[in-house]
Amino acid sequence: MSINTILNTLYQNYAQFFPPVQMMDIQRTSIALVKKGWIQIPSDYIQFLHITDGLSWNGLELFSIREHERRDSVFGQPTLLAYQTEYSLKQLFPKSLVVGRATETLILYRL
Repeated sequence: MSINTILNTLYQNYAQFFPPVQMMDIQRTSIALVKKGWIQIPSDYIQFLHITDGLSWNGLELFSIREHERRDSVFGQPTLLAYQTEYSLKQLFPKSLVVGRATETLILYRL
């Protein structure tokens, strides 16, 4: 199943998408992550960010590059950089990047 098929299904089930992000913004964030000791943004996640800059659906959040307001919520969409920095998860998950979360679960990309 392709990423477009999955995202189309989520869209039909009321997932919130955000405008795609430019490659320059992705590179800037990736460089900042590496400087802070995280891994760079994986190429398949970059593909996702070119379609939608993050995603929010039914308790699932895939983090974005830019800050976005979510509809019907007082909370904003978490960004990749802010989430890594805020929770200092580097020691728990070396050579990883937290790309999302669901109820009491972190979604990791590991090298």
